Amino acid sequence: ALPRLVRYLRTAHPAVLLSTMSHANIIALLARIIAGKNIRLVVREANTVSKSLIIDRKWRGRVIPFLMRLLYPMADTIIAPSHGVLQDLAKTVRLPESKIRLIHNPTMTPDLLQQKDIPLDHSWFQFGEPPVVLGVGRLKPQKDFSTLISAFAKAIKHKPLRLMVLGEGPERSKLENLAQELGVADKVSFPGFVKNPYNYMKNSGLFVLSSAWEGLPNVLIEAMACGVPVVSTNCTSGPDEILESGKYGDLVPVGDSDLLSQAIVKGVERKKNIDYCRKLVQRSMDFSTNSIVKKYLETLTQKELEKY
Repeated sequence: ALPRLVRYLRTAHPAVLLSTMSHANIIALLARIIAGKNIRLVVREANTVSKSLIIDRKWRGRVIPFLMRLLYPMADTIIAPSHGVLQDLAKTVRLPESKIRLIHNPTMTPDLLQQKDIPLDHSWFQFGEPPVVLGVGRLKPQKDFSTLISAFAKAIKHKPLRLMVLGEGPERSKLENLAQELGVADKVSFPGFVKNPYNYMKNSGLFVLSSAWEGLPNVLIEAMACGVPVVSTNCTSGPDEILESGKYGDLVPVGDSDLLSQAIVKGVERKKNIDYCRKLVQRSMDFSTNSIVKKYLETLTQKELEKY
C-alpha cells in the first residue's frame, strides 16, 4: 500500500488525510514523509493498544509498537474512541495525553433504527419461548465467549433461558465443545454472521458483552439503541464510559462467570421495565452520527472543509 499511497498524495494533493488502526496509521505517516507534501494527517487508534498487540506473538507485535513510538508524534492529531484507549495509547506509545483527542464512535445511525424493526422469523423468538441471552462479535479470545457460556450454564439453573452468539471466528469449535461439556448445547446456538443483528437485539431478553478488552464496543451501544437490557464486563476499555459506571447496566469483572451469571438472571428481568429500556435508547443517542461527525469535522479543520 505504501507506494500507491505516496503516488496518491503527490497527485491528488488532499487537504486532509484520516487514517485508522495501527498498521494503516504507520503507513499513512510514512507515506506523508516520503511524498514530501504538507498534508494535515489525523490518525485514529481503534483498540486498546497494549492488549491487542500483546497477543500478537509474531514480528508485528514487536515492530508495530516501535514504529508507533517513532511516527505517532508526527501526526497532527490522534483520535481515541474512549478514555481507556486514550490513556493506554499515551502510556504505550509514550505520548502526552494533550496530543490525543477523545471522540466516541458514531454508532447510532438511521439505518440501525430501521433494521431493528424488521420482523424476525426465528423459532426462539416466538411468544412463550424462554428469553434469549444474546452475544455478538467475532469468535476470538478478545470477546471471551467461553466465560459467557460458563455463566449461562450457571444462570439456567435459576431461570429458563437460551443463549445465542452471532458471529464467526477461529474459536467456534472450542465454544461448541464447551457448550457440549457443560450440558447446554441444546440451549446454545451459533448462527454465524448475520447481516442484520439489530432485530435479534430488539427481540432478545438481554444483551451481554463478555469481552476481555475493547476500544469502544459499538455493539453495546447498538444493543442499547434497540431497547434491550445490557450487562457487560468492566473491561479495558469503554463499557464503564458507555454504561456510566453501572447506571445503564451491570458491570462485572472480566472472566468472572459466577458474577456474570448473577447479572444475567437479574438483567433478563429488566426487560419488563419500560422506563429503563427507554433510558437505554436515550443514552445511545449520545453516540449518534450527528453529534460525532461534528467533532470529526472540527478535528479535520472546518476551514479546509467549508468548500465541501
